[in-house]
Amino acid sequence: MGKKVLILGNGFDLAHDLPTLYNNFLDFCERICKIYTNDFLVSLNEYICSDLVNWKINECVKNELIKSYKNRVYETVNTGTVSYIKDIKTSNKDFDKLYSYIKANIWYNYFSNNILYNCFEKNWIDFELEIKLCIKYIDEHSKYLSRSVKDLFESCTFIGDEDNAKLRYSAFKSAVLKNSENVNDVFGLRKVLYEDLDDITKALEIYLNLVETNKITQQYKDIADLNPDYIINFNYTHTYKNVYDTPAEIFYIHGEIDHDPNNMVLGIDEYWSEKERDSNTNFTIFKKFAQRIQKRTGIENYKWFNIIKSDYEKNNKAAEVFIFGHSLDITDKDILYDYLESEATLVTIYCKDKETEGKYIANVIKIIGEKRLLEKINQDPPKIKFVIQQPMIPIAKKEELLTPGAVT
Repeated sequence: MGKKVLILGNGFDLAHDLPTLYNNFLDFCERICKIYTNDFLVSLNEYICSDLVNWKINECVKNELIKSYKNRVYETVNTGTVSYIKDIKTSNKDFDKLYSYIKANIWYNYFSNNILYNCFEKNWIDFELEIKLCIKYIDEHSKYLSRSVKDLFESCTFIGDEDNAKLRYSAFKSAVLKNSENVNDVFGLRKVLYEDLDDITKALEIYLNLVETNKITQQYKDIADLNPDYIINFNYTHTYKNVYDTPAEIFYIHGEIDHDPNNMVLGIDEYWSEKERDSNTNFTIFKKFAQRIQKRTGIENYKWFNIIKSDYEKNNKAAEVFIFGHSLDITDKDILYDYLESEATLVTIYCKDKETEGKYIANVIKIIGEKRLLEKINQDPPKIKFVIQQPMIPIAKKEELLTPGAVT
């Protein structure tokens, strides 16, 4: 066999009980905004006890926010037996920064808009899809960047073809007009939208740094026993490095937290046809492939894949590729396609259960096509296989790994 490659998606962090969904981040931001907004008068004791304490989120995240809240200096106004916040002076620099990134942010205001809640299944928000729908709308209706924002929103009232398109349009228009008063044309709007995307990415980094302090006590045996040569990590966090003992080189395809400067990629996939994309580049910087170029996060992946191809061509050694926690969504097609389609790879896709397996099969078809998937599955041995992942196991302490009488 050739090299071993492990590809990790956000399901990997979630499997280790880390609250890394965009919804978890929005929940956190909502509470930050409540604390920082002076005109939000609320009972101090009631807010801490009922809202923060009962907040269903990772304990370390909750505790840090409660601690920060309690450590603030309050000037209160007594109304009978109830104390209300009148003025807030802050002391936590990270939370100060996070609030500054989101308080007048078009994307945050759009994501957190109540109008949108009917659009989402179980209130689950896909940042990348929502950004794509909004950017695609602007791009398709503004061939010239000099077009006025007012004219742009008067030209059409729909974003996408979904039943909830009117709601999306209303929420996006509201967020833009509320947070970009001095923006007159599409050129200025593009600038503000990208700056706000950069800011919400930095806010997400602050949140994930807090999340990463959580203590993890279990790991996946499937992953612990792999010993991969390369790891392609679609997460921003360092969960694998913190939990699994390996000398493998880890490549953060979408950047990582605590990188200076921030290199986290938060973008969208291509929406123009192959014939149209080269002549429609006004909003290319919002796309993942462009951000990977700009933030220098795509180079290593192609280097590794070329090594895999070369090894197969010279020595007929196929690389073993293991995919864990990645939904195989088409937004990452430009990275996943090579590994799924190539004859130089033997791919194992770990699935949580049979329902998940069905979704992954459908997503692989979107990436390489039904015919190609059947060709790869029906080879002997199969070049793509779906496997139900094993349950988690406790992380063994280092002393437990030593044999009796072993020298440390």
